[in-house]
Amino acid sequence: MIAESLALAALGLAAGFVGTLLGIGGGSLVSPMLILLGVESHIAVSSSLAAVVGTGVGGLPQFLRRRLVRIKLAVLLEAVTACGAILGSTVAMRLSSWQVSAAISAALALAGTIVLLQPARAGGGERLSARRILVALPPSFAAGMLSAMTGIGGGVVKMPILLAILGLDIRQALATSKMMILITALTGLANYVAHHRFEVAVGAPLAIGAFVGATVSAKLVTRLRRRTLRKVSASLYYTLSILALVKTLALMH
Repeated sequence: MIAESLALAALGLAAGFVGTLLGIGGGSLVSPMLILLGVESHIAVSSSLAAVVGTGVGGLPQFLRRRLVRIKLAVLLEAVTACGAILGSTVAMRLSSWQVSAAISAALALAGTIVLLQPARAGGGERLSARRILVALPPSFAAGMLSAMTGIGGGVVKMPILLAILGLDIRQALATSKMMILITALTGLANYVAHHRFEVAVGAPLAIGAFVGATVSAKLVTRLRRRTLRKVSASLYYTLSILALVKTLALMH
């Protein structure tokens, strides 16, 4: 039991560290790994959301101290994203294990594509227009659904929204996405807990490890070249997508 908890904490540590570097929750790394290790898909998703919560809490305080979080924008978009998370977690619990696994595989492939297509440079700090914000609402709802259905934090969808649609600075986008990821994950996780689809023995070590990894990683986030991170992230997403697809095919038989 201790060895298993340490292994889960190590997985959470890696997810929190990498997730914070890439501006994502790290759940897209945790969900497929748990499924590949034999954890039931719904428990894997809820436990992954717990890891995302750890990542959000661990990385967010440093960004808040530097006043990088656009709090009002995050709350506005998250009101829409939270609705998507509630619907997504409800839908996920009606799906079979292989369907959840297939959704994770598709989400990972989509994540890799989105990361590759992120613009090389983000816009500055110009005033956000009402039109831009309205355009950002539907993708934010989709990000919430994607997060709750697959256990990912939704950052791979939110970062392009904040960068390409809203034109935030890269640091502001990363920090604001971090706050939104935390709220989204908490919303989805609460729904899983209410339906008794969460195991503390699996989720708690993941969350603790992710918190530690995110806290350390937040200090490095501005020191690495964004282009390098984008390529590494996309490669990892595609690799995990293929592995999750293999698991899906096994579950179907």
